[in-house]
Amino acid sequence: MKKLIIISRQLYKSMHNYGATVYPKLGGCTMKELKILETALDSHLTMNAARLCCFAGIIIALLKVRTVNFTQLAVGFPGKAKKDSKYRRIQRFFESVSFDYTLILVWQLLALHR
Repeated sequence: MKKLIIISRQLYKSMHNYGATVYPKLGGCTMKELKILETALDSHLTMNAARLCCFAGIIIALLKVRTVNFTQLAVGFPGKAKKDSKYRRIQRFFESVSFDYTLILVWQLLALHR
């Protein structure tokens, strides 16, 4: 559990620092910015590169649209693909990936504590 809390803090710090520098305007996202987020996540998650890229895109979309609705996330998802393609990619991601929800809970508690 202690390792889980340490990883959560590190991930929260990386994401918070990333969001603070890139999203004051909540504009578009460049590939360079997407790669920065992927790198921050890669050191904490064990996913293949395609899933990691999709997860980073979902996080960016969440920051932009501030909702968990997949249709809205597809609009905020980085890339030049059609909205329907992005929507389907998000669906496939959640069909194939499972998360340790204990980690997410700890991460949220750390965010509330600050």
